[in-house]
Amino acid sequence: MNKKSKKITVMIPMRDSIHLATDIYFPDGDSTPRPVLIERTPYGRMNKTDYDMETTQINEYVRKEDVADYFGEAGFIVCFQDVRGRYDSQGEFDKYINEGNDGQDTLIWIKAQPWCNGQIGIMGYSYTSHAAAAVGCLAPAELTTLFIDSGGFSNAYQSGIRQGGVLELKQLLWAFNQAKASSKVVNDPIINNALSAEDVFAWMQRFPLKKGHTLLRFVPEYEKIAFNFWKKEKYDDFWKQLGINTSEFYDQFADVPLFLMTGWYDPYVKSVVDNYSALFSRKKTPTYLLIGPWTHKNRGIRIVGDVDMGEEALIRFDGIKAYEDLRRKWFEYTLSEVKGPFLQHKVNIFMMGGGSGRKTEEGCLAHGGKWIFADKWPLPGVKENPFFFHKDGSLSSTISSESCCYQEYIFDPSHPVPSIGGTITSGEPIMRGGAYNQVEGEEFFGSQKPYLPLEARHDILVYQTEELNEDVKICGEVSAQLWISSDCKDTDFTVKLIDVYPPNEDYPQGYAMNITDGIKRARFRDSFESPTLMEPGQIYEVRIDTFATANLFKKGHRIRVDISSSNFPHFDINHNTGDPDGEGQVLLNAFNRVYIDSSRPSRIVLPIFD
Repeated sequence: MNKKSKKITVMIPMRDSIHLATDIYFPDGDSTPRPVLIERTPYGRMNKTDYDMETTQINEYVRKEDVADYFGEAGFIVCFQDVRGRYDSQGEFDKYINEGNDGQDTLIWIKAQPWCNGQIGIMGYSYTSHAAAAVGCLAPAELTTLFIDSGGFSNAYQSGIRQGGVLELKQLLWAFNQAKASSKVVNDPIINNALSAEDVFAWMQRFPLKKGHTLLRFVPEYEKIAFNFWKKEKYDDFWKQLGINTSEFYDQFADVPLFLMTGWYDPYVKSVVDNYSALFSRKKTPTYLLIGPWTHKNRGIRIVGDVDMGEEALIRFDGIKAYEDLRRKWFEYTLSEVKGPFLQHKVNIFMMGGGSGRKTEEGCLAHGGKWIFADKWPLPGVKENPFFFHKDGSLSSTISSESCCYQEYIFDPSHPVPSIGGTITSGEPIMRGGAYNQVEGEEFFGSQKPYLPLEARHDILVYQTEELNEDVKICGEVSAQLWISSDCKDTDFTVKLIDVYPPNEDYPQGYAMNITDGIKRARFRDSFESPTLMEPGQIYEVRIDTFATANLFKKGHRIRVDISSSNFPHFDINHNTGDPDGEGQVLLNAFNRVYIDSSRPSRIVLPIFD
């Protein structure tokens, strides 16, 4: 792409006199009044990214100049801004919290410039989407449209920072990686060398960590960020702040055209689905939803973890040629004087599954899938169907006839179940998201030789159907209702939904592909605001919500559910002591039970789609 844009750099003033570094690209160097696009980032406004445009390889990066030129071809001025306290912007970085007010101040400044025609759109991905949604919560008059991809916390306590009352440990790894890129570390060779010498793998084997004595001990401002999210275990006013909780602002959210998208293996599925459901019913302007099969990565790649979702996994419908084409068409549709064509349907969902199950040339499972289209969410025709657990390990639509039955296991927090894929991001090099065969291996942190299937572990209860005699499609949110007890005051319970392929020539032991999963800390079983420890031996009912998903379980496959008490390093490990999060150094083994009888019918509820 030939360079066509002229860049200027300005320091835009905020209401408290802090100035934020902003690059502004003018198409063909022309400052004629035009619509303006802006992205606000903590990752460096001049740094290459792997999300702005499609590439064919993971970790292939695109220059900001090329992104600006691409949108400039359609007549847009493009701005990239360093958020407060990052790179060349002034002030102190307080993760997520300042983005609403700073974004609003930036829009006010842009609209006052002679080169802005009054039309301003915000585009976001991941953190930049959180920043975009925070501005939408304030409904500034200067905002015209939003494109939010894989972010925009509906409620960070439930999706993105914590889940089911448990911290996602990506927050620790994100803080470490971003501390290394901070100006303080880059400009201090001693601290730089200190962080570079840290063995992240060794630190993750030293749980529980002690504040002030972690891999972030030389950058306490970043350690504070991670431990702040860790130790604030109750849902209170902290979690209702602008920047991390859009749901608190639904009634006042900007009534402007809104595009929301994510992938089934992205950590912000719940945020995107919740935001769409709430805002679609409140707004008068168009609201669109698009969910593909992807992880928190490039939209031009059809391979998700170790699974190939097929050619249709790319965005190639309704005249869309690529991810960047989708974004540009959205802004042409919402900002240009002459409205361009856009998607035919408001809801665009990728139904995973239907592939051959053989190994592709790239060595991946051919799972396949196709797009389905509608104009509302949840999809019409979806019905919740319970599948009950039985003592013989079966999973069926009938309740157990047993009068008193349970299964039990010992959860050892010093030997947690390793995370093999899932809705993970920002975890490199420790963990990665996506769909994988649920077998331990050297690429999955915490795995141990001889690398057996997870179902062989003593601390996982496994329930699965008979081979399906017809295809079963699910689309929507999945939940598990468990009756449990423990000999400890607190513990965790996890659920994982799996598509089990039968053996074939390429996979002689079959293939157990993770679809979605969830977790619940037992002390939050009744309330996230007022946690209550358990009485050892007392039986409690616990609900575990997973993220929404869409998958076709083919005839001949089995539907499997794994129940356990850990998923590490995706999630923090429960000490089983009842100690507050981020505190305590003692780890106890927990003797946990799941009840599966006629009066306590533990089950998973699947959204069956006809």
